[in-house]
Amino acid sequence: MLWRCGDGSEALLRAAVIALVIGLLNPAPLLAARPSPGWAEYQGERATRLAWRALIEGRLSDAREQATRATSLCPEEVSGWDVAARAAIGLDDWMGAEQAVQSLRRLAPDNVDGLELLGRVSIELGRPDAARSAFHAIAGLKPEAVAPQLGLALVAARLEGDQAAAIELLRAARMTDSTLDLSGLLLRPGWTQLAEDARFVRALNALLAERMKRP
Repeated sequence: MLWRCGDGSEALLRAAVIALVIGLLNPAPLLAARPSPGWAEYQGERATRLAWRALIEGRLSDAREQATRATSLCPEEVSGWDVAARAAIGLDDWMGAEQAVQSLRRLAPDNVDGLELLGRVSIELGRPDAARSAFHAIAGLKPEAVAPQLGLALVAARLEGDQAAAIELLRAARMTDSTLDLSGLLLRPGWTQLAEDARFVRALNALLAERMKRP
């Protein structure tokens, strides 16, 4: 018979049956162990906010940690991959940045921020064709923007050693946006490497000395 299994076995079997019945009648404790979609979304959004805050405050390792959590919980959210890429860039982790940018662009191929990040990462990885493609794509989406001209100038100066082409692109950017201030250009990310290039510095100083021609 079912219950004639010996004193110890009988007690264990009774406890198992009672636990099973309780679980069937009240499944909430069992289900609580499984993260619900709402829980994952909430925690992912929270991690994304914390990542952006850490990035703004310069806590790059914390930013990457929170961004990793955010993208794990909400892999379909662009903002999480955006901050993940920027944190990796800040840590000079260019391969990590590339992976984050690729994920961002799979979700939003025409996202201008994603294209700018792709251009920046491609420059640091020594890929001029990919960088140019990204900046030309931005120009197609935002013809009035100066970011493509600045990006293409950086490609010319750093990856191709063509200072003349770089200066012409900077001149065109200044004509596009009369408020553009190039005096601090060599302090910007990506441009600091050119501060030791005497030829480029002379050409840039000559450009800064030019009087802006207005139509």
